[in-house]
Amino acid sequence: MKNVMTLLFLVIISGMGVFAQVGINTDSSTPDPSAGLDVKFNNKGFLPPRLTSTQRNGIPAPAAGLVIYNTDCNDIQYYNSAGWIPMGNIGLLAAPGAISGNTTPCNNATGMTYSIAAVPNATGYHWTVPAGATITAGQGTLTITVSFGSSSGVICVAAYNDCYRSNMSCQAITLQSAIPVSVSITASSNPVCAGTSVTFTAVPVNGGTVPAYQWKKNAITISGATNVTYSYAPANGDIITCMLTSNAQCTSGNPATSNPIAMTVVSLLPVSVSITASANPVCAGTSVIFTAVPVNGGTAPAYQWKKANVNIPGATNVTYSYVPVNGDAITCVLTSNVLCPSGNPATSNIITMTVNAVLPVSVSIAASANPSCAGSSVTFTATPVNGGSTPLYQWKKGGVSIPGATNITYSYVPVNNDAITCELTSNLICKSGSPATSNPIVIIVNQPVPVSVTIAANANPVCAGTLVTFTATPVNGGSNPSYIWKKGGVNIPGATNSAYTYAPANNDVITCQMTSNAPCVSGNPAVSNSVTMMVITGLPVSITITASANPVCTGTSVTFSSATSNGGTSPLYQWKVNGSNITGATNATYTYIPANSDLVVCVLTSNALCPTGNPASSNAITMQVYASNPVGVAITAAPHPDCANTTYTFYATPTNGGSNPVYQWSLNGAAVTGATNATFVTTTLGTLSCQLTSNAACISGSPTVSNFLEAVGCETICYGQPINLWCTLSGCEISGATYTWTNSSGSWTANVEHPVIPVSSPSGYATDAFYLTVSFAPPPGGLSKGVYFREIENCLYIGQSYGGGIIFYLDGTGQHGLIAAPADQSTAATWGCNGTSIPGTSAALGTGQANTNAIAAGCATAGIAAKICNDLVLNSYSDWYLPSKDELHQMYLQKAAIGGFTGDYYWSSTENAASAAWYEYFPSGYQNAVAKYYTYYVRAIRTF
Repeated sequence: MKNVMTLLFLVIISGMGVFAQVGINTDSSTPDPSAGLDVKFNNKGFLPPRLTSTQRNGIPAPAAGLVIYNTDCNDIQYYNSAGWIPMGNIGLLAAPGAISGNTTPCNNATGMTYSIAAVPNATGYHWTVPAGATITAGQGTLTITVSFGSSSGVICVAAYNDCYRSNMSCQAITLQSAIPVSVSITASSNPVCAGTSVTFTAVPVNGGTVPAYQWKKNAITISGATNVTYSYAPANGDIITCMLTSNAQCTSGNPATSNPIAMTVVSLLPVSVSITASANPVCAGTSVIFTAVPVNGGTAPAYQWKKANVNIPGATNVTYSYVPVNGDAITCVLTSNVLCPSGNPATSNIITMTVNAVLPVSVSIAASANPSCAGSSVTFTATPVNGGSTPLYQWKKGGVSIPGATNITYSYVPVNNDAITCELTSNLICKSGSPATSNPIVIIVNQPVPVSVTIAANANPVCAGTLVTFTATPVNGGSNPSYIWKKGGVNIPGATNSAYTYAPANNDVITCQMTSNAPCVSGNPAVSNSVTMMVITGLPVSITITASANPVCTGTSVTFSSATSNGGTSPLYQWKVNGSNITGATNATYTYIPANSDLVVCVLTSNALCPTGNPASSNAITMQVYASNPVGVAITAAPHPDCANTTYTFYATPTNGGSNPVYQWSLNGAAVTGATNATFVTTTLGTLSCQLTSNAACISGSPTVSNFLEAVGCETICYGQPINLWCTLSGCEISGATYTWTNSSGSWTANVEHPVIPVSSPSGYATDAFYLTVSFAPPPGGLSKGVYFREIENCLYIGQSYGGGIIFYLDGTGQHGLIAAPADQSTAATWGCNGTSIPGTSAALGTGQANTNAIAAGCATAGIAAKICNDLVLNSYSDWYLPSKDELHQMYLQKAAIGGFTGDYYWSSTENAASAAWYEYFPSGYQNAVAKYYTYYVRAIRTF
């Protein structure tokens, strides 16, 4: 045998050196030219490496095509870059279902996906594709991504696991050839006038069932222009295109861009017309010619003349003539025949005709004064009728023209009996009777008389704020003299009558200026004598009152005192209570015993000179009168949480304790140092009392001592057990006493010293800490109340519904243990990750949670037993996990108490090996390890 192996080695070496091939045989034949290794034996076979699954999985970076014999599965396997594929055992897994994906893709299509539903117990999938196609991603998984060439064919897939492979499932693929996409566009008109809307229409080729359009202007995308047509008003030179995106399959040239359309836009020519009149204004009966001046009227403009906006029949030429009447409004409408006009037809400006009648000319004159005073200038004013825009005047005295007197007015100092006239020459076009002579005025001249005025006040001196009337007495004031009153030489607005009234200030100086309307006066206007006012300032009267005490207790006498301002030498007082005068209460002070809510005020009457606010009322004082209130205090005990807690709390509840009551607690008759709050905390039970000192006003009985409270005992009992209560407090032996027993769940009254009280668990609570209090009729000087402390617990048991499931295990405390879900979470779940070791799992009680966390972290497979439990949210709890081997056995032991087990085999979270985990057979309690890819039942648990 040694010689044979040596020979084989030499043959291999020599073959490699000469042929770069290897032949292994006994007949010295040459290897087949197509083979790198040619093995020939007539009584031996080829034996590949024999490995377990764990050893196989330990091969670092296996090459595609690597072959081994798996001793766990008794089958030859090869590596296909995605997983180890069994070459035998075909058909022992269910074949995959239908392959979903596009069965008619385009030639050279990329990124096409194909998928199948998961096959039970399969750990991988082997795909094949048509010639020229490539699997770019997903080989070995449920979904692959394929890039095609140009050959149709079939896509096939087989499922496999560590030992078995299914038959192939296939789907025919037919590749489609590409079709060209194109689009052309047309415009509804081109060229167009500026501002005209144009509609562009796209004609697609191979656009599919829902082609998508995008119109562009000057190569820029038009927002929202995505329909088969597009309308807008173009600008000159705009270039419109359309891009078509087809939704047809297997297209080429997609998206496609249309032919461009370059728009020609002709600018608009504004049309207008203006008109002029040969004359305006005109005299009545004169003919006027109107002429139109067109802008952009075209080669054959059309005209229509209108009067008062009404067409004039036959008036259709560039000019129009007629004899107007006053107020006629003439316009012309121009209709242009130019290309692309705007504002067509256009209406001209309006000419409103002014037609003047032939008017008679006249003039009248008036003198500024007649008669006048000697030496006074008189102004004569002419009033023309139809004098025109620039009439000419000539004033005359005694019928003789006055040189230079050619204005509308003429002023001079006349002498008695002068006769004045005026001649008017009109510049009106349409006039008669020009020049015209005015009426004559004969002037009477008189001699002047002196003017004066005096004033007097109705009172001086006066108090501040007093109204004073000043009166003026005129001399030669005429029939209607005018007055201007002044203060300190300054005009007083509105003071223009013969009398003036106001409230003066001290040292105000008042004068009056009079202007006479009498003719021929001298010294006009005249200023009066001055009056200087003496004003005494007013003194404000006021009073305030205070009370010697407020609030006060019932029966207390209170003195009210006043403080005054400007009361004078002999002030008068009147005290009032609740709005009524108090007979005889007329002094500066007032003393009486008030009632609650009495309202006290005082009225002051001053005798000072020039007082203000007299009489004056004081501020009001509302009295607060309190009755005396008895002080009291009662003490109670707080519920005791549990008997393990040796700290007890007691409360004092005050009556009329004031804003800062002072407490002193006593235990067994002795004051407790520092126990001065409303709450008293102690570790010692006994007879308790509390003394209260009140700081409230109007009280009685302070300090006072509370009731006595005897606190004894602390006992723990379970729900469902009766409480046999015995009274051991002082006073329990009194014959005929009545006992009232109370707790947080209710109260009972009995005339016996030891009633038996059942305690039931309140809904929604596992435990309840409370206390029982007994009140009884005290003996003389005895106690009035006692308190027993109790801790009532819910005694847990196997099979109890609790914490979202059923209790199936309790530890030594009886308060902690394990809870099972009330029903199975799965009937067919794998343990997961066959061949992958999950380090650190344990079989012991209390390790299932850690096992579950380790499996979830180390195994990516979805739907496995541990992850089903880890992801479970049941009855508001989310901390469920897969039980360890020993925890699963405790479930088996209590399966009758738990209930709901529908299967025979249940997974634990304890691993046995890389390819096996522990389970339990529930009919017998037998535990064993099995391959992880088996499908068993799952029941989740949690701790409490």
